[in-house]
Amino acid sequence: MEFKPTEHQHVRYNPLKDEWILVSPHRCLRPWSGQTEPSEENQPPDPKNPLKAGALRANGQRNPIYTSTYVFPNDFPALLEKVPEPPVSEHPLFQAAAAKGTCRVMCFHPDSTMTVPLMSVDEILAVIEECRDKFHSGPHLHYEKKKAQGHTKDNGKGYARSFKRVRETRVTDIAQRIAKLNGSGQGTLLAEQMADRRRHKLEQMVECGLKMLLRKVFGLIITLIYYRTQMEYYTKHRKAMLVDYLEQELEKKERIVIENNHWVALVPYWAIWPFETMLLPKTGAPQRLTDLSNDQKRDLAEIMKLLNTKYDNLFNCSFPYSMGWHGAPTGPNTVPGDSPHWLLHALYLPPLLRSAAVKKFMVGYEMLAQYQRDLTPEQAAARLRECDHLIHYTVKK
Repeated sequence: MEFKPTEHQHVRYNPLKDEWILVSPHRCLRPWSGQTEPSEENQPPDPKNPLKAGALRANGQRNPIYTSTYVFPNDFPALLEKVPEPPVSEHPLFQAAAAKGTCRVMCFHPDSTMTVPLMSVDEILAVIEECRDKFHSGPHLHYEKKKAQGHTKDNGKGYARSFKRVRETRVTDIAQRIAKLNGSGQGTLLAEQMADRRRHKLEQMVECGLKMLLRKVFGLIITLIYYRTQMEYYTKHRKAMLVDYLEQELEKKERIVIENNHWVALVPYWAIWPFETMLLPKTGAPQRLTDLSNDQKRDLAEIMKLLNTKYDNLFNCSFPYSMGWHGAPTGPNTVPGDSPHWLLHALYLPPLLRSAAVKKFMVGYEMLAQYQRDLTPEQAAARLRECDHLIHYTVKK
């Protein structure tokens, strides 16, 4: 029997996270008898939305009457800059380490009903510029030349460094019930401290367990794994992993969703979520948001609008997702080009599976053993390519 990737189960390797994903395309034939949820489209915005212009927030502070992107310190941050450090554990199975950082909330637009596909390119560009400015001028988390707190021996390189991240959550039905944010254009800026050691030290830190998408600890471990895998690939091939990967994707064109002069949106070969996509820069090999040229930033705003329009048009709904950027480590001593193993990239992680009412959930096998998906990445990319990227479904109505 000849193997057919659209019919037969197989596993795919994710070189960024150093793990395997189970692909089971034959499961797409099964009838759906699981959970469905009614659409909450056309709901009026919450008049008590704490993120809107002029609103009074829970801590007693009032938002200004902002007319564009607005950023303020998170009232209930997951990370603080100045906190006591836990004592050194006397047992290897009960380790704790310091977690320091800063969190800010970004409101993309003063109109809380506006989402990225409905915003203009100039309005999205203002969000990108704000992210870039905050990365450039934001705090570096006590980047002092001292030994980082940890559980491995210092080799002279154990100085505190930080990763900065931008995350966005498209707040729709499920997210509204969990986060109670009620405003659609909202993101988070985080700067988080890590210890900068050699690659074998990074492995030990992951084992010790020192954030982006699920849990704060899990996300930092993922960041350290990304650092290790990209560095190992670069050391072996003298080329950045994602630069090499993008060249292959541009040649194959199987998983590309949309592209412009400077950016490509594609479904990764190793994608976990049904309609997961990755944004990659085609030119200049930027390592951080601060490396982007004016042309790259404008093209980024354009492709974000077009990709999000495709997402919404797929199931004719405001498509929920978590989105974030992975950039090279930051700090006052970093300069453009100092991390040749790293390519700046973004991930969109949407939960919708078959319709606006059917979502994918991580169940027992995936939480305890291995990630699994039904629809192949190639099939997901083809479905997204077929969606209109110019006219939003609400306009068509």
